[in-house]
Amino acid sequence: MAWADAPAELGDFRSEIYRTHEMNRRLLDHYGFSQKPILGKEGATYTGEHLDIDKPRGRKLLHQSEEDQAAFMVKRGVHLLSNKVAVVNWSTVVEHTEYQGECANFFNYIGLIYNGDTCVNQPPDPGVEARKLSYFSLRFLIESLRRADWKSFTEVASYPLERAGFWARVYSFDTIDGVKKYLIWADYQHYPDGSTARQDLPLPVQVRVQLPALAGRGLTVQELIPSSAWGHLLQPNDYPSFFASRQDVCDPEGWLNISLSKTPLMISANN
Repeated sequence: MAWADAPAELGDFRSEIYRTHEMNRRLLDHYGFSQKPILGKEGATYTGEHLDIDKPRGRKLLHQSEEDQAAFMVKRGVHLLSNKVAVVNWSTVVEHTEYQGECANFFNYIGLIYNGDTCVNQPPDPGVEARKLSYFSLRFLIESLRRADWKSFTEVASYPLERAGFWARVYSFDTIDGVKKYLIWADYQHYPDGSTARQDLPLPVQVRVQLPALAGRGLTVQELIPSSAWGHLLQPNDYPSFFASRQDVCDPEGWLNISLSKTPLMISANN
């Protein structure tokens, strides 16, 4: 199977969150394996930064906060579920120490829990077993989806934001009780035309989205990342109170004006 023989549009992807699944799905479909399932056995992004390129064809690890990592994790998981990927794993729970003997390596920084290693060019490691925001977001997401109908995840719509290349995404799923919920986020980082120069969208950003199943109803808008810059500043015994939520209302046609920041949102009707 040769990459050179794959469809020309194979390299045309919206962002890193969607890249791996779309690339492999198109490749399998092109060669007649449309019924072959895909499993998300690995996948992650990093925290901190490392401005040295550790591989000949690598990309500098520009700064990403714990919030950026947690946002990626939620988006990746929901997107893969909407594409019927039955297994969605994160690459590693605890950070590596000098992966393959290298200090400047992407895989040293992708864990959900710090390891206390000082061999990093990034904000100081807060210590062994310190939990990142992504640790709490993963737990909260799993618990929030406990009653989900896993086959019902769907990408509903994409809305262009105020700058070209940036989008708001809307997904939905049903619970086993038949209750529809929505997940919404902004794709606020973008590498245009295959460039290694990252563009960042100023946040927050306003967008108008349509949620037909919630037309005319009062809503709970639940944030999926804790209200903190660092996970180690949270008190585990306070879980889940550090996940903020607010109330809103859809208009009679299901339209909702909403402000998006880095955190993905889960929206559901009030009882």
